Amino acid sequence: AAAAAAAAAVASLSSLSSSLSSLTPLAALVAGWLRAAGGMELIIAPDDISVAGLARRPEAAAAPGQVIMRVERAAFTANVLSYAVTGHSLGYFRFFPAAKEGMVTVPSWGIARVLVSRHPDVREGERFYGIFPYAELATLTVSRARPDGFVDLAPHRKDLAVIYNTYSRLDPDLDKLYVPGTEDLMVLFRPLFITSWLLKQFVQDHAGQHAGPLRVVLVSASSKTAYALAYLLQQRASSASSISVVGLTSARNVDFVQSLALYDQVVVYDDIEAELAPNATAGDKTMVIDMAGSAKVLERMSKAVPDAEVVRVGATHWEEDSKGLPGTFFFAPQYAETTVKRLGSEGFSQAVGRDWEAFLKSVGDNGWCQVEHRTGPEAVLATYETSLQASGMDPSQGLVLSMAPIDTKSSL
Repeated sequence: AAAAAAAAAVASLSSLSSSLSSLTPLAALVAGWLRAAGGMELIIAPDDISVAGLARRPEAAAAPGQVIMRVERAAFTANVLSYAVTGHSLGYFRFFPAAKEGMVTVPSWGIARVLVSRHPDVREGERFYGIFPYAELATLTVSRARPDGFVDLAPHRKDLAVIYNTYSRLDPDLDKLYVPGTEDLMVLFRPLFITSWLLKQFVQDHAGQHAGPLRVVLVSASSKTAYALAYLLQQRASSASSISVVGLTSARNVDFVQSLALYDQVVVYDDIEAELAPNATAGDKTMVIDMAGSAKVLERMSKAVPDAEVVRVGATHWEEDSKGLPGTFFFAPQYAETTVKRLGSEGFSQAVGRDWEAFLKSVGDNGWCQVEHRTGPEAVLATYETSLQASGMDPSQGLVLSMAPIDTKSSL
């Protein structure tokens, strides 16, 4: 009887082993509860952002309270270069420690799917919008879970602006800025549009404090942040002050900027002195909002319009020394916190949401952005390296990158 019982036990164990073996394709749900295979990521040198490469991360393990996410898509815009240029000063290099010692990752906004979850309020298979590395996988800490998403307050990023540490669940009932079917445009424009919306508030606040006309000059007028701001300022019928918007751009991009029909005047860099020198009546004011961080352009602007107020937003001219640039730096997350306190969280979301949906419709109706998907580690690296060249990026393009094939079913 004992021998028979032992044999039955062995058979039972053998059957169990066979059953577990049959679950191998479901590794993300069984053995994958705790870990996931490593993947490739884009890395750059922190002190010379022109040095870039690829590295393979080791196998990722999820500790209690953590999730491992597969990055499905991430935008590549001029904003990425601003993150790289200010990576040290504003903490962007701290978000996702690189696999290779001495190198860093540069983040971007994208969408990722939960592959492994060790937090009860985040389910495997859910998708979130937020800031991610150009990588196959990202490990995040769910420090504060809520119905619309979660906040990552891991030690290496807990001191960063909350807007960067927040991950939004892709659910139109919970996220007022999520419009199903527009995910490519969302990752390309959403973070830039919020900056533009805050800048609109900033401009209107200043216009209200000034009795005369206000001329707003947008440097790098072809950038998505600039023309989103131009769009918002164009919808200013209720503004008591007279605001004119000037787009300053390169000769290469002037046709695109003019085709947008968002600027009252378009000026090429070569004509700064001739077109922007003070010739208005006394009391007029000029505000320069700079998206590029070019010392040469700002120096010429300061000479052409000595009393202009300069507001610096971007820093895409990475090869120029940005130290000593005139004006003040506009840090959107900080201004956002102030604005949310003034309007209230719900009021802020509703106001931005209304303008966001209208802007998305305009982008689609007018063909302002042609989405292009680029897939695979080599394509991601090549895109980054090309963006550093003098020719820059095609302003009519919207680049969406992925280390692995992109599911275009949710794309626009």
